[in-house]
Amino acid sequence: MTRETRVTATPGESPRLTRKITRTETQRLAMLEPATREATIELHGLCAAEGIDLLIGETYRDHGKQAAEVAAGRSATTRSWHAVRRAVHLYPFID
Repeated sequence: MTRETRVTATPGESPRLTRKITRTETQRLAMLEPATREATIELHGLCAAEGIDLLIGETYRDHGKQAAEVAAGRSATTRSWHAVRRAVHLYPFID
């Protein structure tokens, strides 16, 4: 999917990103419980206002996926915030 990112700024202002959240990111946000989803959207907007573009990564993991993460050594617990839809991976995007 093509990323649409525009940076706008007027003299003396911080740059603002106007990239649209991708369909995949929207689907990931929809998997979060409402308060976590709203906080993530708010943080995404605050970062964009400062010129920081965040990619929305993994959110919900079912118990099987979490167990696989533990078995692979990428997680230390089977009781993850991902399983209750309250965790999100955010990555600063550098073009």
